[in-house]
Amino acid sequence: MVERNAVTSQIGIVVKLKIADGQHADAVEPKRRQLSDAFIRELHTICGWRSSSDRVVDQELIKRRRLITADTVLGKGIMHAILIRRLLERGR
Repeated sequence: MVERNAVTSQIGIVVKLKIADGQHADAVEPKRRQLSDAFIRELHTICGWRSSSDRVVDQELIKRRRLITADTVLGKGIMHAILIRRLLERGR
């Protein structure tokens, strides 16, 4: 997070994408970069919403919002779930 031209906290996240039954990874690959960019923008938005909280990171909120983002980028129903493998928040 950047506040008043200074980095106040950092967030790192590693996710695993679960593709819906009947879908194939080939459906995701052409839009992988677009999906990654959308995930970063969404995380930045979430951080802005929660900037006044003691803890910016809300794992369930991030998972829900990323699934909505995946539906927007890939099409509804391609992605089944977003699993957060690692989540790190530094600062504050």
